[in-house]
Amino acid sequence: MRILRPALCVLAAVLVLAGVYSLVASRIADSDSPAPSRVPPGYAVLPDAGGRPALVACTVNSARRAALRNVAAINHIVTALHRESRVFILTNDRDAFSVLSNPSPERVRFLGLPSGLAFTIWPQDPFVVLESGDPARPPVYLVPRQFTRADDRRLADLLAAETGAACIPSEFVFEGGNIVADRDFVFIGVNTILH
Repeated sequence: MRILRPALCVLAAVLVLAGVYSLVASRIADSDSPAPSRVPPGYAVLPDAGGRPALVACTVNSARRAALRNVAAINHIVTALHRESRVFILTNDRDAFSVLSNPSPERVRFLGLPSGLAFTIWPQDPFVVLESGDPARPPVYLVPRQFTRADDRRLADLLAAETGAACIPSEFVFEGGNIVADRDFVFIGVNTILH
């Protein structure tokens, strides 16, 4: 017990300092960041397990400039999803793609991104989806205080405009892809915690 007690004190001190550092670092004002708002009560992180996805968003760079395997990957994803799952394919070069067959145009839709901006293939990173469990209440996209990778921060606003979701800025810096949840637990990647 004597050995554990100092070790636990050191661990607790490290966690407290890490928490204080994260809180202070996340509150440093960024000139491009809007002031944080409050998430309405009753919202929680959308679970990654326990049901089929209702909406999937994939980003694809220009087929004229990107590797064709990216296009093939999107085709496999769309084909593997349940027929009731809606898919948004976000691209900054819509004219580079041709659709050979789309029997459900309301299911698979292309959304144009500004052509002068750069986007990565990770559309889940610049926000976290929150839901209330009430179909009458729209989802909330919680965006980090700062997100500087390419122009991906714009994806939350573009998707919110299409889905009717609200974008609410957070006080913290995070990557949505480093946050995985089910109904009972939320797992956060160590890189996000260290940042």
